[in-house]
Amino acid sequence: MVDPAAPLTPDDPAPDVAMPDGVVLRRASAADHDELARLSDDTWGPDNSPGPKLVDRDTDFFDRVGPEGHLVALLDGRMVGYVRMGHPTPLPASRHVVEVQGLGVHADAAGRGIGAALVEAAVADARRRGAHKVSLRVMGTNPRAIALYERLGFTVQGHLREEFVVEGALVDDLMMCRFL
Repeated sequence: MVDPAAPLTPDDPAPDVAMPDGVVLRRASAADHDELARLSDDTWGPDNSPGPKLVDRDTDFFDRVGPEGHLVALLDGRMVGYVRMGHPTPLPASRHVVEVQGLGVHADAAGRGIGAALVEAAVADARRRGAHKVSLRVMGTNPRAIALYERLGFTVQGHLREEFVVEGALVDDLMMCRFL
């Protein structure tokens, strides 16, 4: 078994999963930083993130997870989606869990199955690394994402009621998981 907590490297292969026609999956590199930051801001919305856009804060896109923890989707050579994978805590006791810590698909590429393919790629990558579970968090104001995750076999493992205040409204935070 591969250790799911072992660091990934840029040479780690992207998982071999079915992608929609014309879409190529690969692991991100440091050179993708600016394009990923733009994509993150383009896909940001108050229904999918309680935090501000990257452009509105002084931070680095790779501040929590390096490029090797990101898979990117390219359509006709243009980056149109990404998934960020990390661990829910730095504790060795949770190293068997891989957490999806971000998912974005540009509006121009929505509805093509790219989001689903990226999540399945994250699951395949976690499985290859020997993880026991993939977890994620999703805001209660994002029914489209909740439906996607449920369709892909994720179930709610926790419901944090009124966890965030976004644009003056109280918003629930759902914790979901899929056992491997």
